Amino acid sequence: MVSPDKFTLRVRSSVLRMPEGHGAMQSIRNTGQVFSAHSWNKWVEKNPNRIYGFLICADEHEEFIKYIQKAWRTIDKLSGDVCEIFTLERQEKRYESAVSLKDVAHELQIDKRTVIRWIDTGKIDLDKKKNYRGRYHFSKQDVTKLQAYAEGNLLTPPDRTQCWEVVEKLFKKPSDIILPGLALFQSAYTKEAIYYNCTDLKVAELSAEFQCILNSLKVACQSGRSQNEIFQHFQKIERKRKIRKIAKAVGLKLSPKDFFDLLTGGILGRLIGV
Repeated sequence: MVSPDKFTLRVRSSVLRMPEGHGAMQSIRNTGQVFSAHSWNKWVEKNPNRIYGFLICADEHEEFIKYIQKAWRTIDKLSGDVCEIFTLERQEKRYESAVSLKDVAHELQIDKRTVIRWIDTGKIDLDKKKNYRGRYHFSKQDVTKLQAYAEGNLLTPPDRTQCWEVVEKLFKKPSDIILPGLALFQSAYTKEAIYYNCTDLKVAELSAEFQCILNSLKVACQSGRSQNEIFQHFQKIERKRKIRKIAKAVGLKLSPKDFFDLLTGGILGRLIGV
Protein backbone atom coordinates (compact mmCIF):
# COMPACT_ATOMS: atom_id res chain seq x y z
CA MET A 1 0.00 0.00 0.00
CA VAL A 2 1.51 3.36 -1.05
CA SER A 3 1.05 6.17 1.45
CA PRO A 4 -0.48 9.44 0.19
CA ASP A 5 2.81 11.30 0.73
CA LYS A 6 4.81 8.78 -1.31
CA PHE A 7 2.14 8.77 -3.97
CA THR A 8 2.29 12.56 -4.12
CA LEU A 9 6.04 12.64 -4.53
CA ARG A 10 5.95 10.00 -7.25
CA VAL A 11 3.35 11.95 -9.19
CA ARG A 12 5.36 15.15 -8.87
CA SER A 13 8.63 13.59 -9.95
CA SER A 14 7.07 12.31 -13.14
CA VAL A 15 5.43 15.63 -13.92
CA LEU A 16 8.65 17.57 -13.47
CA ARG A 17 10.43 15.66 -16.21
CA MET A 18 8.77 17.92 -18.74
CA PRO A 19 8.64 21.72 -18.83
CA GLU A 20 5.58 23.23 -17.21
CA GLY A 21 4.97 26.06 -19.69
CA HIS A 22 2.61 25.63 -22.61
CA GLY A 23 3.59 28.81 -24.47
CA ALA A 24 6.91 30.44 -25.28
CA MET A 25 7.92 30.65 -21.61
CA GLN A 26 9.13 27.25 -20.43
CA SER A 27 9.59 26.56 -16.72
CA ILE A 28 12.16 23.80 -16.19
CA ARG A 29 13.53 22.07 -13.10
CA ASN A 30 16.96 21.16 -14.45
CA THR A 31 19.09 22.22 -17.39
CA GLY A 32 19.04 18.70 -18.82
CA GLN A 33 15.49 19.45 -19.99
CA VAL A 34 17.11 21.82 -22.48
CA PHE A 35 20.70 20.80 -23.05
CA SER A 36 20.68 17.00 -23.06
CA ALA A 37 20.96 15.64 -26.60
CA HIS A 38 17.52 14.03 -26.46
CA SER A 39 15.80 17.15 -25.08
CA TRP A 40 17.52 19.53 -27.49
CA ASN A 41 16.52 17.43 -30.49
CA LYS A 42 12.91 17.60 -29.30
CA TRP A 43 13.01 21.39 -29.09
CA VAL A 44 14.54 21.67 -32.56
CA GLU A 45 11.97 19.28 -34.05
CA LYS A 46 9.21 21.41 -32.57
CA ASN A 47 10.28 24.45 -34.63
CA PRO A 48 13.66 24.42 -36.46
CA ASN A 49 13.63 28.20 -37.03
CA ARG A 50 13.06 29.29 -33.46
CA ILE A 51 15.54 31.33 -31.46
CA TYR A 52 16.08 30.30 -27.83
CA GLY A 53 16.48 32.30 -24.67
CA PHE A 54 17.48 31.52 -21.09
CA LEU A 55 16.76 33.77 -18.12
CA ILE A 56 19.74 33.38 -15.81
CA CYS A 57 19.97 34.64 -12.24
CA ALA A 58 21.02 33.68 -8.71
CA ASP A 59 19.10 33.56 -5.43
CA GLU A 60 20.18 37.08 -4.48
CA HIS A 61 18.63 38.67 -7.58
CA GLU A 62 15.23 39.05 -5.97
CA GLU A 63 14.03 42.02 -8.02
CA PHE A 64 14.82 40.28 -11.31
CA ILE A 65 13.07 37.10 -10.13
CA LYS A 66 10.00 39.09 -9.10
CA TYR A 67 9.96 40.76 -12.50
CA ILE A 68 10.04 37.40 -14.30
CA GLN A 69 7.09 36.14 -12.27
CA LYS A 70 5.05 39.32 -12.66
CA ALA A 71 5.81 39.76 -16.37
CA TRP A 72 5.46 36.07 -17.25
CA ARG A 73 2.36 36.46 -19.43
CA THR A 74 3.75 39.58 -21.12
CA ILE A 75 7.04 37.90 -22.04
CA ASP A 76 5.17 34.79 -23.16
CA LYS A 77 2.89 36.85 -25.41
CA LEU A 78 5.69 38.91 -26.94
CA SER A 79 7.84 35.82 -27.56
CA GLY A 80 5.03 34.11 -29.46
CA ASP A 81 6.27 31.68 -32.11
CA VAL A 82 9.59 33.51 -32.43
CA CYS A 83 11.47 32.60 -29.27
CA GLU A 84 11.38 29.80 -26.70
CA ILE A 85 12.48 31.19 -23.34
CA PHE A 86 13.63 28.83 -20.60
CA THR A 87 13.68 29.67 -16.91
CA LEU A 88 14.12 27.85 -13.61
CA GLU A 89 11.42 30.05 -12.10
CA ARG A 90 7.75 29.16 -11.75
CA GLN A 91 4.88 31.25 -13.01
CA GLU A 92 3.02 33.23 -10.39
CA LYS A 93 -0.60 32.14 -10.72
CA ARG A 94 -3.45 34.61 -10.36
CA TYR A 95 -6.87 33.32 -9.41
CA GLU A 96 -9.75 35.76 -9.71
CA SER A 97 -12.53 33.40 -8.60
CA ALA A 98 -13.17 30.01 -7.04
CA VAL A 99 -11.44 27.04 -8.66
CA SER A 100 -12.10 23.32 -8.54
CA LEU A 101 -10.26 20.60 -6.64
CA LYS A 102 -8.94 19.32 -9.97
CA ASP A 103 -7.52 22.75 -10.86
CA VAL A 104 -5.83 23.14 -7.48
CA ALA A 105 -4.29 19.65 -7.62
CA HIS A 106 -3.03 20.28 -11.15
CA GLU A 107 -1.51 23.64 -10.19
CA LEU A 108 0.24 22.18 -7.14
CA GLN A 109 1.21 19.04 -9.08
CA ILE A 110 -0.18 16.71 -6.43
CA ASP A 111 -2.97 14.17 -6.15
CA LYS A 112 -6.50 15.41 -5.34
CA ARG A 113 -6.67 12.99 -2.39
CA THR A 114 -3.65 14.72 -0.84
CA VAL A 115 -5.43 18.09 -0.88
CA ILE A 116 -8.49 16.54 0.79
CA ARG A 117 -6.30 14.84 3.40
CA TRP A 118 -4.59 18.16 4.23
CA ILE A 119 -8.01 19.69 4.87
CA ASP A 120 -9.39 16.69 6.80
CA THR A 121 -6.38 16.51 9.12
CA GLY A 122 -6.34 20.26 9.78
CA LYS A 123 -2.90 20.83 8.26
CA ILE A 124 -4.38 23.83 6.48
CA ASP A 125 -6.89 26.17 8.08
CA LEU A 126 -9.67 25.71 5.55
CA ASP A 127 -13.25 24.61 5.83
CA LYS A 128 -14.49 21.94 3.49
CA LYS A 129 -16.08 23.95 0.75
CA LYS A 130 -18.48 22.28 -1.61
CA ASN A 131 -20.93 23.75 -4.09
CA TYR A 132 -24.53 22.65 -4.51
CA ARG A 133 -23.35 19.68 -6.59
CA GLY A 134 -21.18 18.42 -3.75
CA ARG A 135 -17.92 19.34 -5.46
CA TYR A 136 -15.02 21.14 -3.81
CA HIS A 137 -14.32 24.72 -4.81
CA PHE A 138 -11.67 27.12 -3.49
CA SER A 139 -11.35 30.88 -3.35
CA LYS A 140 -8.23 32.82 -4.25
CA GLN A 141 -7.34 33.02 -0.55
CA ASP A 142 -7.78 29.24 -0.17
CA VAL A 143 -5.44 28.58 -3.08
CA THR A 144 -2.82 30.94 -1.63
CA LYS A 145 -2.86 28.96 1.65
CA LEU A 146 -2.60 25.66 -0.20
CA GLN A 147 0.30 26.94 -2.29
CA ALA A 148 2.14 28.18 0.79
CA TYR A 149 1.74 24.80 2.52
CA ALA A 150 2.83 22.86 -0.57
CA GLU A 151 5.91 25.05 -1.08
CA GLY A 152 6.89 24.62 2.54
CA ASN A 153 6.42 20.85 2.61
CA LEU A 154 6.72 19.48 -0.92
CA LEU A 155 8.02 21.96 -3.45
CA THR A 156 11.73 22.67 -3.40
CA PRO A 157 12.92 26.10 -4.58
CA PRO A 158 14.66 26.29 -7.96
CA ASP A 159 18.32 25.33 -7.95
CA ARG A 160 19.55 28.57 -9.51
CA THR A 161 23.19 27.48 -9.27
CA GLN A 162 22.43 25.63 -12.50
CA CYS A 163 22.49 29.03 -14.23
CA TRP A 164 26.27 28.93 -14.01
CA GLU A 165 26.19 25.70 -16.02
CA VAL A 166 24.13 27.55 -18.63
CA VAL A 167 26.75 30.31 -18.76
CA GLU A 168 29.53 27.75 -19.25
CA LYS A 169 27.48 26.08 -21.96
CA LEU A 170 26.60 29.15 -24.02
CA PHE A 171 29.50 31.59 -23.80
CA LYS A 172 33.12 31.54 -24.94
CA LYS A 173 34.16 33.74 -22.01
CA PRO A 174 31.93 32.76 -19.05
CA SER A 175 33.93 35.00 -16.71
CA ASP A 176 32.64 38.07 -18.60
CA ILE A 177 29.01 37.24 -17.84
CA ILE A 178 27.50 39.02 -14.84
CA LEU A 179 24.11 37.82 -13.63
CA PRO A 180 21.20 38.47 -13.87
CA GLY A 181 20.33 38.65 -17.54
CA LEU A 182 18.97 37.09 -20.69
CA ALA A 183 20.94 34.83 -23.02
CA LEU A 184 19.71 34.40 -26.61
CA PHE A 185 21.12 31.58 -28.71
CA GLN A 186 20.63 29.42 -31.79
CA SER A 187 22.12 26.15 -30.65
CA ALA A 188 23.01 24.28 -27.47
CA TYR A 189 26.22 23.12 -29.16
CA THR A 190 27.86 26.47 -29.96
CA LYS A 191 29.15 29.21 -27.68
CA GLU A 192 27.74 32.10 -29.68
CA ALA A 193 24.97 33.40 -27.43
CA ILE A 194 24.08 37.08 -27.15
CA TYR A 195 23.86 38.37 -23.60
CA TYR A 196 21.75 41.16 -22.14
CA ASN A 197 23.03 42.20 -18.73
CA CYS A 198 20.11 43.23 -16.50
CA THR A 199 22.14 44.24 -13.45
CA ASP A 200 20.60 47.14 -11.50
CA LEU A 201 17.71 47.60 -13.95
CA LYS A 202 14.47 48.67 -12.33
CA VAL A 203 11.10 47.15 -13.24
CA ALA A 204 10.22 49.84 -15.80
CA GLU A 205 13.67 49.50 -17.41
CA LEU A 206 13.41 45.71 -17.50
CA SER A 207 9.97 45.94 -19.08
CA ALA A 208 11.17 48.37 -21.77
CA GLU A 209 14.28 46.31 -22.51
CA PHE A 210 12.41 43.03 -22.88
CA GLN A 211 9.80 44.67 -25.11
CA CYS A 212 12.52 46.07 -27.39
CA ILE A 213 14.42 42.78 -27.57
CA LEU A 214 11.38 40.65 -28.35
CA ASN A 215 9.99 43.16 -30.85
CA SER A 216 13.36 43.11 -32.64
CA LEU A 217 13.09 39.33 -32.81
CA LYS A 218 9.63 39.59 -34.33
CA VAL A 219 10.86 41.98 -37.02
CA ALA A 220 13.83 39.72 -37.77
CA CYS A 221 11.55 36.69 -38.01
CA GLN A 222 9.35 38.41 -40.61
CA SER A 223 12.29 38.94 -42.95
CA GLY A 224 14.32 35.78 -42.37
CA ARG A 225 13.62 32.36 -43.83
CA SER A 226 16.04 30.27 -41.80
CA GLN A 227 17.08 30.36 -38.17
CA ASN A 228 20.52 31.66 -39.13
CA GLU A 229 19.06 34.48 -41.26
CA ILE A 230 16.69 35.45 -38.46
CA PHE A 231 19.47 35.52 -35.88
CA GLN A 232 21.82 37.56 -38.09
CA HIS A 233 19.10 40.06 -38.93
CA PHE A 234 18.20 40.32 -35.25
CA GLN A 235 21.82 41.13 -34.38
CA LYS A 236 21.84 43.94 -36.98
CA ILE A 237 18.60 45.40 -35.62
CA GLU A 238 19.90 45.29 -32.08
CA ARG A 239 23.22 46.84 -33.11
CA LYS A 240 21.35 49.79 -34.61
CA ARG A 241 19.27 50.12 -31.45
CA LYS A 242 22.39 50.12 -29.28
CA ILE A 243 24.01 52.78 -31.46
CA ARG A 244 20.97 55.04 -31.25
CA LYS A 245 20.75 54.49 -27.48
CA ILE A 246 24.40 55.39 -26.89
CA ALA A 247 24.29 58.34 -29.26
CA LYS A 248 21.23 59.72 -27.50
CA ALA A 249 22.80 59.24 -24.07
CA VAL A 250 25.97 61.19 -24.97
CA GLY A 251 24.23 63.74 -27.20
CA LEU A 252 25.90 62.64 -30.44
CA LYS A 253 24.49 63.78 -33.77
CA LEU A 254 25.40 61.07 -36.24
CA SER A 255 25.87 61.67 -39.93
CA PRO A 256 25.15 58.81 -42.40
CA LYS A 257 28.93 58.25 -42.57
CA ASP A 258 29.19 58.02 -38.78
CA PHE A 259 26.30 55.59 -38.65
CA PHE A 260 27.88 53.38 -41.33
CA ASP A 261 31.17 53.48 -39.41
CA LEU A 262 29.39 52.28 -36.29
CA LEU A 263 27.52 49.51 -38.07
CA THR A 264 30.64 48.17 -39.77
CA GLY A 265 32.79 48.25 -36.64
CA GLY A 266 34.95 51.21 -37.67
CA ILE A 267 37.08 53.38 -35.41
CA LEU A 268 34.11 55.28 -33.97
CA GLY A 269 32.31 52.00 -33.25
CA ARG A 270 35.32 50.61 -31.39
CA LEU A 271 35.64 53.78 -29.36
CA ILE A 272 32.12 53.62 -27.96
CA GLY A 273 32.01 49.84 -27.74
CA VAL A 274 29.47 48.71 -30.33
